[in-house]
Amino acid sequence: MVNGFAVAALTHAAHPFLTTGSLIVNVLSDMAFPRHWEGTYPHYCAAKAYALAFTVNAAPALHREGIRMIGVDPGWMRTDMGGPDAPDDPAEVASAIRRMISKRMELTPGSIYHALSGVKTAPI
Repeated sequence: MVNGFAVAALTHAAHPFLTTGSLIVNVLSDMAFPRHWEGTYPHYCAAKAYALAFTVNAAPALHREGIRMIGVDPGWMRTDMGGPDAPDDPAEVASAIRRMISKRMELTPGSIYHALSGVKTAPI
C-alpha cells in the first residue's frame, strides 16, 4: 500500500497546501517498468507500476496549476531488500536527489529520473 496507493493519497491530501513552484517527488524503481518484470517481487513491481502510472498521468494536470511532479528511481541500493552486494549507497542517493530537486525548474513534469545520473528514463 505504501509503494502504490500512498503516492496518490498523499498527493491528494497535500494538494490544498501546494503553491506555484511546489515539487512532488515520487520514489519509484526500475522494477516499475515492464521490461524488468521477471516474476520476482510481483507485489512490489505492481505497486511501483501504480506509482509510475500515477506520476506520469497526474503530472500534466498539476503542472497546469504550477506544481511539478516527477519520479525518481534511486537505483539498486544497499538496503535490507537490495542486499549487501547492491552498488548504490543510500546516503549518496539521498544527496543526489537533494541536488536534483534544488534545480526543480529544470525538471520536466511527469518525467522519471535516475537518482545518481540525473538521466531521464523512458516510462516503459
